[in-house]
Amino acid sequence: MILPRPTWPKASWGWPSGTTVRGQLTCDPESADYMPLLVINGREVSWDQFGRILMTLEGWRVHLQIQDPSEEV
Repeated sequence: MILPRPTWPKASWGWPSGTTVRGQLTCDPESADYMPLLVINGREVSWDQFGRILMTLEGWRVHLQIQDPSEEV
């Protein structure tokens, strides 16, 4: 069974091609498994939501950089 590709309105997340997305990694207090929660553009994004959003960009290259919170981004 092939599931349909999820569709998310990219414009609502503000992720046009070539743009850097910045956010903060925190914990989802409502998650029983202590899952990560991202805050991107001021919006809380669960790990599951983030994965689904990334799947709309399937085939694109990604650069993930994690920095010390005391460093300026």
